[in-house]
Amino acid sequence: QLLLRQWKVIAAVTTLAVAAGLTHYFLTPKLYRASTIIQIEQRTTFPVGTEANPWLAAWASTKYYPTQYRLLRSRGLAERVVRDLRLMEDASFAGPRTSLTSDDATADGDERRVAQLARRLVARTEVDAVEGTELVEISYVGEDPVIAARVANGIVEAFINWGIDTRAETV
Repeated sequence: QLLLRQWKVIAAVTTLAVAAGLTHYFLTPKLYRASTIIQIEQRTTFPVGTEANPWLAAWASTKYYPTQYRLLRSRGLAERVVRDLRLMEDASFAGPRTSLTSDDATADGDERRVAQLARRLVARTEVDAVEGTELVEISYVGEDPVIAARVANGIVEAFINWGIDTRAETV
C-alpha cells in the first residue's frame, strides 16, 4: 500500500537517477588501458669465479627492484618518452596548441611543455610487479587506444635504452 501511494515519487526518483546515470555515462570520456610486461633482471656485480654472499645478494635485491619500479615512474624517464615519441607534436596526446606567446617559443617554454606532458604521463602510468617473478607490468591509461599502446611500449623502450646508456657510461 505504501508503494501504491508513493508511486509518483518513486517514479520521479527512478527517472532522475536513470537520467543522471546516462548523462554521466555519455559525458565521461572513454579510457583505454595498454599494458606491457618486461623482465627486470638484477645483474651481479661480483667478479666471475667468486662466490657471492647470499645474504648480501638478498639485501641488494630488496633495494634493487623497488628502485627500478620508481625509475619506471620517474619524471626523467617520462620526459625521455615524450621526446622519443615526439608527443609534444601529437595533438591527441598533448592537446591542441593554442596561440604561441613569445615565452612558449623559447627553449625554456619547450622544456616547461615537456615537463607538463611528462607529469601527465607519470600520472597515468601504473607499474605493478608480478608476484613471485622478475616480471613487471607497465600500464598506461589514455583516451586514445593507439596513443596508449605507443606510450606503454615507449616507456619500456626508453627504460631499456636508459639502462644501456647507464651501463655504457659506467664502463
